[in-house]
Amino acid sequence: NLVAYSYGCVVALELASILEIRGLIGKVILIDGAPEMLKKLISLQLWSEHESEASLETAILFNLITSYAPLEVTVELRETVRQLRTLEERVEYLHDMIPEGIPHSKKYQKQVAIAVCARMKALYNYEANFPKLKSEVTLIKPIDSPFVNYDEDYGLQKLCEEPVRVHTIEGTHATIVQNPELADYINKIINN
Repeated sequence: NLVAYSYGCVVALELASILEIRGLIGKVILIDGAPEMLKKLISLQLWSEHESEASLETAILFNLITSYAPLEVTVELRETVRQLRTLEERVEYLHDMIPEGIPHSKKYQKQVAIAVCARMKALYNYEANFPKLKSEVTLIKPIDSPFVNYDEDYGLQKLCEEPVRVHTIEGTHATIVQNPELADYINKIINN
């Protein structure tokens, strides 16, 4: 049994493929994540493929920073950051603008920013190239999803031999993991 959330769903699918090659077929439970859906989310919220890598890094950093620190984001500030030569320079520049009182050390904040940029870029460039999965795959997604006019299974059926089961529960991408119904439903799948 594999259970994964968000970006971890890509890892779970790859791991399921490796296990299947070794003859192990099981259950894969994905909580609001799939390769195609996550790529779409990045392109909708952060980046167009016609933009540079610097633009993607800048968009990710501004998305991160404004989620936990009030920052007056202007077009000029965004352009200044985008024109810096490296990701490390962008992180350093923005980091100096973060007000004191954020609950983590400066070193940790920088490491998180760089790691998130690396993961988002890797995810955007990811292509699933494993054989279709034989394992039972279930997608659990929140009722409040930004993907209103998108495949119900987030494009997972393209990666699976058997029909993908889809279940929705109350919440958003961020709050679904706090819903007790999620744990109950996962246990029900595992115990069947």
